[in-house]
Amino acid sequence: MMTVRGPVAAGELGRVDAHEHLFLRTPALPGDDFWDEEKSTAEARLVGESGIRTVVDLTPVGLGRRPSALARLAEASGLHVIAATGYHRSAHDPSGHWARPVDADVLVDVLVQDLTTGIDDRDWSGRTPRRPASGPAS
Repeated sequence: MMTVRGPVAAGELGRVDAHEHLFLRTPALPGDDFWDEEKSTAEARLVGESGIRTVVDLTPVGLGRRPSALARLAEASGLHVIAATGYHRSAHDPSGHWARPVDADVLVDVLVQDLTTGIDDRDWSGRTPRRPASGPAS
């Protein structure tokens, strides 16, 4: 299984929390941001102490995925963290988000890039992504 720190054998995953948001920012839940890395790491340590060994972070594109912070959190907490890709309903997108007016091919390209080259560290928060041959969003 691919985690934010690299591959882990399935037998090493242990107990899994299959739906978490370790970092999240969404206009649909004002004031409910999970952005403080220290607090998220402290909570992740508590999760690990409860017997959970792996956390699946289901935060979708554009809602604050922070792959570098997830890797630091995994290292500091001792948890395996699996990051997701995908999109949420438009109510969670900031006003004017690029993902709503683009065609399905661009949406798929972002998902494929997430899976094959890694999640954009800005969580695709820049302008509309380019085709994979041109590289990640700028």
